[in-house]
Amino acid sequence: MKSIFLVFGCLMFSNLLFAKTPIRNLSKPHVLNELIVKYSDRSSLEDANKYIEGLGGTILHRFRSKGAFLTRFKDVTGDQELLTLAAKVSKNSAIEYVEANHFIYVDQFPNDPKFPELYGLSNTGQQGGTVGADIDAIKAWEVSRGSRDVLVAVIDTGVDYSHNDLENNYWSNPGEVGRDSAGRDKKSNGIDDDGNGYIDDWRGWNFVSNTNDPMDDHSVRHGTHCAGTIGAEGNNNLGVTGVNWHVSIVGLKFIGAGGFGTVADAVKAIEYATLIGVDITSNSWGGGDFSQTMYDAIEASAKKGILFVAAAGNMSSDTDEYSHYPSSYDLDNIVAVAAVDRNDQLASFSNFGLQSVDIAAPGVDILSCSSNNEYALLSGTSMATPHVAGAAALIKSVYPEFNYQNILDRLYSGVDFQAQLKLKVGTSGRLNIANSIEHDEIPPSAVSEVSLTKKDYMSVEMTWLPAGDDDHLGLASHYSLRYSEDPILTEQDWLSAREGAFSFIGSKESPKGRLSSLRFNYNGYLSIRARDNVGNLGPLGEPLPFETKRVNVLYQNLADSMSGTRATGSWDVENLGDSFGNVFSDSPKSNYSDNTESHLQIGPISVILGNEIGVSFFTKTALEKGYDFGFVEISFDQGSTWTQADLVTGFKAWHHRIKYLTALSDQVLVRFRLKTDKDLNEDGWFLDDVMIISKNQGPQ
Repeated sequence: MKSIFLVFGCLMFSNLLFAKTPIRNLSKPHVLNELIVKYSDRSSLEDANKYIEGLGGTILHRFRSKGAFLTRFKDVTGDQELLTLAAKVSKNSAIEYVEANHFIYVDQFPNDPKFPELYGLSNTGQQGGTVGADIDAIKAWEVSRGSRDVLVAVIDTGVDYSHNDLENNYWSNPGEVGRDSAGRDKKSNGIDDDGNGYIDDWRGWNFVSNTNDPMDDHSVRHGTHCAGTIGAEGNNNLGVTGVNWHVSIVGLKFIGAGGFGTVADAVKAIEYATLIGVDITSNSWGGGDFSQTMYDAIEASAKKGILFVAAAGNMSSDTDEYSHYPSSYDLDNIVAVAAVDRNDQLASFSNFGLQSVDIAAPGVDILSCSSNNEYALLSGTSMATPHVAGAAALIKSVYPEFNYQNILDRLYSGVDFQAQLKLKVGTSGRLNIANSIEHDEIPPSAVSEVSLTKKDYMSVEMTWLPAGDDDHLGLASHYSLRYSEDPILTEQDWLSAREGAFSFIGSKESPKGRLSSLRFNYNGYLSIRARDNVGNLGPLGEPLPFETKRVNVLYQNLADSMSGTRATGSWDVENLGDSFGNVFSDSPKSNYSDNTESHLQIGPISVILGNEIGVSFFTKTALEKGYDFGFVEISFDQGSTWTQADLVTGFKAWHHRIKYLTALSDQVLVRFRLKTDKDLNEDGWFLDDVMIISKNQGPQ
């Protein structure tokens, strides 16, 4: 086809220069093998016919208004082929523009009377809001309005399944409805007809009372409100509209009327959802410390492809520092959701965290279903969470083969970037379901001319030329970075490389990024790829060699042995069997003791008086929060007095910490001291790659 194009192009337009002309609407759903082509007024119909035929196409229609042609190319079978063809045509200066024959839909607002109050779905500036500060639901509904084949478990205070706006979207267990062999109603025959261990569970389960009635009896109908945001029936001329007009809501009640539940009942609900094969769980709750039992249950759901959508919490806290469970569990099927208001500002109550919170969604003054077929306004990350769960369900309705990772790729790639969310949530953005649900098979173009602009002791910054969103069309707004000690040249190299703590801090027009949390004196290669709004990755570009700013390492211990340390209590080396391998542990292979104090000490280390030094280490903690503590302490007088440099408590996955201070003598001692109270012991404190560094010594 390329040679045909060149022959006809040269024969017919040899006296014209080639110039790129607009290509429109190829990112929209369109007829697969058709283009609308507009020639300049001086081009004859005969010339146009010859040119299109030379490309393997046929002119179907000539539009009267300006003389554009509808053309069909029978051999085109995919979006990439159509884009390649359109790009060739657009370079011809005799052509004014090229358009896809994209689909047009009825612009139908749901007839639900309270829909205009749902700024989270469609923000028109109502009540002082910002136009467009919403999840763009109306545009998404051009692609899908949901499917009752998608199951979303609302694990909460229950669901009012009799609510007029929910009853048609409420799930019935197919194994527990109809008649049994004796002609009895399976809903009430007292038999576990489907053999799942729950008798007559035709509409979910109540784990508080251990019955088959998950009715919501909470004072504000918390679970019912969440269910309404996910799937209040759309266009039924009643109340509100859910993100999904059609869906199957599974009510799983583990929180009672008083607003609290137990870990055991929460885990039972998660395991039930996994058992019946839901697609998504919506979890607008949290509190307490790390639970291995809950972690295991959520991990088991991941193995079944289930997405776990979790509220980030309402304490205005940085959950990178102060974990909030279940949203802070380090599992890749969990999406942690922060709340924004009608102006895309982070809600005053919302937790945040660059590493621990993933995405934001509307969560202030959200109108949804309540008791007695009524509706109510509620605020919280609890209200933001069902927006994301609903969006995930809408994606699943279009792409039923997707697992949670495919859905997450879409959700994260489709966000609307918000400058005020940078360094607050991992995607720096607010949910946009229209972006995430779009049909788009055309990947972005390759990133080029990557260059380092700044390097620090544990981070580097870089810029690059903007990549196209659909091949070379438009501008990409999302980028992914990976790094490795070896050049990243192949797809397998990319998959094997580390993702790292990468933040996109530029704009579409002037892209810029920061890679943080690197090890000291790191040397390696990085590769950046453009990512479009549905997660398509552009091709690999040239890997960029880089290094961090140099520090002088005064001491380093990779925890391979106790050599060079002094310890009291049970401190020793333990192999955890994970990527960290050998680590220091206060109580290897067991929980620590009650009412005890022990420490691991390193040094003395020679330093230069007055220099700034840093104590760097990787750590994981499993300590009774607020009662058992790990202290990082420094002494410049051979242990006579100790100064606290850092403190840890609670449960937190592996992360890096560093504390800087000025050397008050020419030698320093460092100790890690664990102090516990009289009851409740946990797995303990783990340390790896302990370093003492100096910024002032050595090459910079």
